[in-house]
Amino acid sequence: MRPLHIRILRNVRNPDSLLGWVRYQLSRDNNVHFVTLPSSGTHWLRFMMAKALVDAYELDYEFTGIRPHDLVPTFRAKDQRFRYNDRESIPRIQHSHKGYSVLYRNSRVVLLVRDLRDSMVSSYDTYVGGIDPDMDFSSFLRADGVDERYHRTLERRVAFLNSWHENSEKLEDLLIVHYEDLKRDTVSEVHSVLEFVGIEAVTDGLVTDVVEFGSFKNMQRLEDPAESQPERGSADEQTDQDEGRKINEGRSDRWGEYFSNDDIEYFNRHIDENLIYEYGYDYSSFEASTQAGT
Repeated sequence: MRPLHIRILRNVRNPDSLLGWVRYQLSRDNNVHFVTLPSSGTHWLRFMMAKALVDAYELDYEFTGIRPHDLVPTFRAKDQRFRYNDRESIPRIQHSHKGYSVLYRNSRVVLLVRDLRDSMVSSYDTYVGGIDPDMDFSSFLRADGVDERYHRTLERRVAFLNSWHENSEKLEDLLIVHYEDLKRDTVSEVHSVLEFVGIEAVTDGLVTDVVEFGSFKNMQRLEDPAESQPERGSADEQTDQDEGRKINEGRSDRWGEYFSNDDIEYFNRHIDENLIYEYGYDYSSFEASTQAGT
């Protein structure tokens, strides 16, 4: 992450950009924040929420890729805006990978989480596919030699989860979504998310169309190879943790193929010493998972 004084200096040097962003944030009250643990299905659920906005409000919009930043922009990205901001009846959904902030306090928050082991494995696959094909998993898990501009370490993921748990009571409305539940019963989970964010007239037909549009095959077809090129900047400042191609089938319980005994010991020690809330996941066994919500 860039030092605080550097970030402040950049805002001082670009006051028009900062003031424009502040005006944009204060322009309406119907805000929803979509906050996700990295490598937990961010692109998938954001893509489906964007499709729901288009269908529910009959928006004139054509999907040309998997990152509809003008439908679900990235929070704090000063160059991203909701295209239909003047239509205040439409929920303005903004995405973030960041921990809790007072800026979220008066908004509805959808928090998407995933088993940390699968999150790390998925992130590793993306990292070696786009940044360093010679990186081994043990080094990646320990952030040894990893370029943190393109990777949020296990330490930072744990800090992210702790931050949201410690501050959850400060939020007016919080919906926690588990990636594993989203995979297992996509229609039901998406229905709940769309109702929570405030989309009008959420019907079974709308949800079915949204889920079909968000299929692996369709998203893979729409993923532009140019979108998967790495972007410079710290991982916290990147809009999507761009490390390589993002669309995969998102299988769970793959850690047995990656974690050595030493990795398991390292992971367990770090979790035991640092994670204050497990969000329903069972990290006591590496043989089989007891997923939240099942």
